[in-house]
Amino acid sequence: MAGWPASAILALVLAAPAAAQAPPTPLLTPPRPAAPAAAPESGPPVRIPPAIGTPPTPLPQERGRTAPSPAVTARPLPALDHESAGWSQAEGGLGPDLWRGSAWTAAAPLLERLSAPAGTPARHALARRLLMSAAARPDGAPAGAFLERRLVRLLAVGDAAAAAALARAVPEARLDGPRARPAAEAALLGGSAADACRRARRADVDMADLFWRRLLVACDAIEGHGDRVRLGLDLLRDQGLDAGEAFTRLAEAAAGLGDKPATAAGLAAVEVALAIHAGVPAEPKALAAAPPAVAAAFARASALPPGVRLVAAEAAAGLGLVEPAVLAGLYAELPLPPERLADALSAAGGMPGADGRALLFQAARLEIVPGRRLERLAAGWDHAREHGAALAFGAAAAPLVREMSPSVDLAPHAAAAIRIALAAGDGRTAMRWLAMIGQRPGDAGAMAAHAAAAPLVRLALGEDGPAWNAEAAHRWTGAMGGPGSPRAAVGLALLAALGDLAASDEWIALIEAPPGRTAALPGAAAAVWFAQEAAARESRLGEQVALALLAVGRDAVPHPLAAFSALNGLRLAEQTGTARRIAVEIALLAGL
Repeated sequence: MAGWPASAILALVLAAPAAAQAPPTPLLTPPRPAAPAAAPESGPPVRIPPAIGTPPTPLPQERGRTAPSPAVTARPLPALDHESAGWSQAEGGLGPDLWRGSAWTAAAPLLERLSAPAGTPARHALARRLLMSAAARPDGAPAGAFLERRLVRLLAVGDAAAAAALARAVPEARLDGPRARPAAEAALLGGSAADACRRARRADVDMADLFWRRLLVACDAIEGHGDRVRLGLDLLRDQGLDAGEAFTRLAEAAAGLGDKPATAAGLAAVEVALAIHAGVPAEPKALAAAPPAVAAAFARASALPPGVRLVAAEAAAGLGLVEPAVLAGLYAELPLPPERLADALSAAGGMPGADGRALLFQAARLEIVPGRRLERLAAGWDHAREHGAALAFGAAAAPLVREMSPSVDLAPHAAAAIRIALAAGDGRTAMRWLAMIGQRPGDAGAMAAHAAAAPLVRLALGEDGPAWNAEAAHRWTGAMGGPGSPRAAVGLALLAALGDLAASDEWIALIEAPPGRTAALPGAAAAVWFAQEAAARESRLGEQVALALLAVGRDAVPHPLAAFSALNGLRLAEQTGTARRIAVEIALLAGL
């Protein structure tokens, strides 16, 4: 299937809500009274030693799971074993019957194909919940395979701290064979080198594997045993084993046997642990190409200078791998000349990297006049969006927005305040700013900003947000450049997935849109769509969540129908809160 015409998008999006058994909200019906807020789900914090840094981003706030349908009969919970270790439902897990009814032959490839990295903080948080949930093994899973796949995929999505926490929850004897190495790598990248060293010194470790030989030398270096490091390196050379020049230099530097290299070129887990211990930064090019868990490890390395950590922290925060507060702290700590701070708005234009965002962040943080502060934050948001760091900057800057009260004199930059709040998942703050600019009917600029931002807040809050009806949809598509605009197609698909289906004339306009993102859908996405419907019908929650993650993928802005499929699938799986968070991220990254 080479591609689908835009008319197919119209047909599928109009048909899908009925197939999903979850009818959309009628556009012209007055909104129902807001439901009481559900208790948020949360996972336990992933413990990381204080010297390395802070826990990764907490799970997103979600609505509680609804009561099961009367047609669903009671059944015993599956038996759990050591491979089922993880978060209970009270801790934020998805339940012990997550994989009930799923065969390993279906579950294994779904887990293997999870995007690595997941792409955005909300997608990452969902992938982490899927992999960290305490749940019985899928049917037919060989002994050890389910645990191994979970450890490996947590590392692949960049969450070494979560993988290390999962490994600690499993009896040591079960971390054998192919599970031993990912458990050790997770400990190294998650800041628990002592756990990795303990595993390396177990009697059942395969010492023919160069990984374990190098790890033993690294452990001796970290523990300060210079004589053992010399002996270990000599033995490797005598046996014709190449430990690697980058590894050798880092091991000698960590043990005090040689000069510290200027940068760490090799960025495997063992080299990362040595580099952080020795205070050696990574080469920027190598760090850019490294797995996301490596960026997160360097971001948390408090012994390194803020400038070295900042690039890694911004990339990791954009994936949900470090707390926004960590990035905010690094923005604030970056040494900057006073003359640049005094002229931040113009100076940042010549600084396209993270240092430019740090300049505008510091200038806003130091500013006491609300209008001038918001002007600098708005410039920072524009700078970050232009250079692919919008979600990271927005989440870091959101506390500065929360400190300000919306007022009419701040209306010129209220649009940025709304989007910064939404980047941090704060729909309530965004709604207050939206309501403020909505009170200026004679201000054409304020009305245009309100029309453009209202769907974003609706995505975040649903019926607790602004009204969404035919008039609002028409105003918004006009603000986006008309209903045929690719941005309008993305926004309409996101809203439709969450129950707000626009009137037919808005969709009919897409049929004549020029070819582009709305014109073609990869054939694999159609298979995912129908697999989601089947999984929902058979109540296979693990498959529903994994398929939703596959549908949305790692692209910042997926195809509108792929996004619809993913979010509608999450709604069927009673994960509407997560669906809203992912939808807002897609909308922000699409420039809405």
